[in-house]
Amino acid sequence: MNIYCLYPYLTNNDLLKLGVIPYYLTKYYGYNSTFINFNFDDYSYLEEDLSILNMDFIEKKYSFDILNVMRYLRKNSKNIDIFECVHYSIPTFTYFLTYKIFNRKGKTYFKIDTDYNTALRLNGFKKGLRYLFESKMSIFIFKHLIDFATIETKKAQNVFLESHPIYKKKLHYLPATLSLNSEIKKEKKNQIISVGRIGSHQKASEIVLESFKKVKEQTNNDWILKMVGPISEEFKDYIEDFFKENPSLKNSIIFTGNIVNRKELYEIFAEAKIFCLPSRYGSFEIVFTEALFYEDYLLITDIGIGEYLVENTNFGQIVEIDDVEDITSKMIYAIENYDDIVHNNNINLKKFIDDEFAPLKYAKMVAEELIKLFSK
Repeated sequence: MNIYCLYPYLTNNDLLKLGVIPYYLTKYYGYNSTFINFNFDDYSYLEEDLSILNMDFIEKKYSFDILNVMRYLRKNSKNIDIFECVHYSIPTFTYFLTYKIFNRKGKTYFKIDTDYNTALRLNGFKKGLRYLFESKMSIFIFKHLIDFATIETKKAQNVFLESHPIYKKKLHYLPATLSLNSEIKKEKKNQIISVGRIGSHQKASEIVLESFKKVKEQTNNDWILKMVGPISEEFKDYIEDFFKENPSLKNSIIFTGNIVNRKELYEIFAEAKIFCLPSRYGSFEIVFTEALFYEDYLLITDIGIGEYLVENTNFGQIVEIDDVEDITSKMIYAIENYDDIVHNNNINLKKFIDDEFAPLKYAKMVAEELIKLFSK
């Protein structure tokens, strides 16, 4: 059975996150899994862990990408048994409609990648005609275009389930999953890490820097902050100005740049003691689970899976968005009490992550639900 996932601007990093379930569907359940995109990256992960997945590139014949995708679907829909799209958007629903027009027997899989606040908006829990229209449109689309759907957090799922009975029939919980390397072990060092797109508004990198600056001003310690990830061009000027104003911090803050090699990245996780990412918004934030797997104490905001991880492991704290003072005080607490926190921790964090977010478990759920669709 052929399952095709359309992600027009797929990057290598997207492939790593989106490819896990298709990989397991292919390896254990006999599916033929293919990604459809515009050949946007080098996709080196296809040469490594995800080599059994296929890639089909969209030809750019028209100036507008939506027309190129629709042309692809017009030519190929009949060969696609299950058509998957990601993200709530007008183009996504246009693609589902196009697919259904050219393959009436085919099934659609909608992988919803959205945060709690957006879920509230999409289901009319926020006041306004626009939100009412969006909620009615969403219900219509689920009734007529969507056969199967998954969402990454239970908190967002509950918003949909409370909104309309149609979601109870079609919407399932499927967290973001990764196959993490439990063999990577490093001696823990006095390091705080923040991992993501450095300088993006979402990741609040400047808040991490300002908080660490205050920690250094208020304490006398040898801790180092590592900022891990690609740095946006506009943020490079911010970094330069930051070090001009705080030259004493140059030896305490390291910018690693983008790290593609997963082993190298996970060694950084394994070596650190504290993970700090005060994101302003996000859908799942899979990096939270990576940090916890490698036993980094979490200082994270209440987005995505954040609150669930902290409440169920007691190995971290929720910090307030854009609140430097709050993050500073909690960072100091984590630094001064890290050894006691680890000593008193009675939860096997690796096992917790494996049990909660095991790819094979959720691949089995997806496979069973798809079988039900084709048996109707």
